[in-house]
Amino acid sequence: MAEGLQTLVDALAPCARDAQSLPRSCDIGSTRVAGPPKELASTVVVMHESPRRAAVRGHATELLAVAERLRARNVGPCGSVARGDDHDDSDIDFYVWDFQNPDGIDALERAQALVKAFRGLLQPYRVDIRGIPGWMLDLAIEKNMQRDWIDLHDYEPSP
Repeated sequence: MAEGLQTLVDALAPCARDAQSLPRSCDIGSTRVAGPPKELASTVVVMHESPRRAAVRGHATELLAVAERLRARNVGPCGSVARGDDHDDSDIDFYVWDFQNPDGIDALERAQALVKAFRGLLQPYRVDIRGIPGWMLDLAIEKNMQRDWIDLHDYEPSP
């Protein structure tokens, strides 16, 4: 194995769940190192962080504070930004796994405030948020969003 490739495989190792598996991806500083499926285990791809992903990372603590204040938990990016394959025309998609008291009298107001605050923090990028109860979403699209979802806490700076 080439020395540079071995270095990347070694970089992924601390993120592996166990000695037999490399993760799909691992953030190292501002670079996302993507590990391949097992059948392509001899390949590793390095992706530089996009401006949209950098914006999420740069505002992660603020985004989490807004989500907590509005009682949305387990919030995180999904879609192309989470996968690392976004481009200049991509929006930033977020998925909310737990929106507390979704049937409450203030639920719609809180959901709208969440969208407005996230859009304000992440300007000039377009932001879309799904997983909020009552906001219709095709089941197949929702499953894809859940599959790609990354916990926003993972974007916070290390202590």
